Amino acid sequence: MEVQIISRVTIKPSSPTPDHLRTYKLCLFDQLASPIYFPITLFYSARDGNPGMNRSDLLKKSLSKTLAHFYPLAGRIKDDHLTIDCNDDGANFIEAQVACDMSFVLEDPEVEVLEQLLPCNPLEHFPDNQVILAVQVNYFACGGMAIGVCVSHVIADASAAAHFLKAWAAVACGADNINGVVYDCSSLFPPQDLSIFYKVMSLVDENNNGKSSPEDEIVTKRFLFDGSKIAALRNEMGDELNFYHQTRVEAVTALIW
Repeated sequence: MEVQIISRVTIKPSSPTPDHLRTYKLCLFDQLASPIYFPITLFYSARDGNPGMNRSDLLKKSLSKTLAHFYPLAGRIKDDHLTIDCNDDGANFIEAQVACDMSFVLEDPEVEVLEQLLPCNPLEHFPDNQVILAVQVNYFACGGMAIGVCVSHVIADASAAAHFLKAWAAVACGADNINGVVYDCSSLFPPQDLSIFYKVMSLVDENNNGKSSPEDEIVTKRFLFDGSKIAALRNEMGDELNFYHQTRVEAVTALIW
């Protein structure tokens, strides 16, 4: 599959982060998180959007507005591994043209193919080693689109990453207010001096001498759900009292998780 990068820009928050929020303290669990990226790829068929809409501008502007609320994602992790400098340096935003239809990827999604839709290798950092958020928007020949997102696992787990994407989607659809998106856990789980721990881990990596890599220990599985089965699952999970009907993503995620 041929993927051609057509643009690379940095998206900064639409408004500057206030001085009193410029330093975000990492908690102990953040320090212990694997120094990798959490990858997510979202696929959109051509009929999911307005053909007359400039998708590129919409995604960039909405991401900028969302980063103003999720300001640590636009910052840089400091070398002390204790804090994030919320300096509004921004997120990497890449656009790419894919020389095939989206069905080629979805019908037989090999890991090597899916990785081409991401802005980086999830198991490796960017050259500057500090970027927290990166996005790659892939435009397929059929008009479909795939948005690959990589968030540093140091600051975000699956729940936090999903919360960010949901907020970005809401802003792109016209929402103005997003509240309560950044939480300080350092008061509950204070950061510790883990310099000795990092040195030991570095020595362990050196002793391995390249005999094994993170890829050797990762297993990837794919689950296929028939549309009718998902509909039945949603009906079974429906809340008759509150009339809340789960989305397909919520239903499948609840079943797997």
